[in-house]
Amino acid sequence: VYSVDTIFIPFSAIVEISVTDSLNSPAENLFEFFNKNILSRLNNSIYNYPEIKKLVIKPDTNLKRLVLQCEFNISGIFRKENFSL
Repeated sequence: VYSVDTIFIPFSAIVEISVTDSLNSPAENLFEFFNKNILSRLNNSIYNYPEIKKLVIKPDTNLKRLVLQCEFNISGIFRKENFSL
């Protein structure tokens, strides 16, 4: 989509975020970090994310730590000014 001086580019993407806890941290710390640092920024972003599709805490056997995994769809519109030479 475009106008004479601006090009609008709609987009949609699946975002996956993984957060690994500190050594021997309880699962509550991962949820607190997610709510405070990730979810709060999503709520304040200009992009649309209607719902979180997946939110899981599971052990990572290689690292011997808990991992929080989150997945959600995000969409929006990029706006690019169209300059002619």
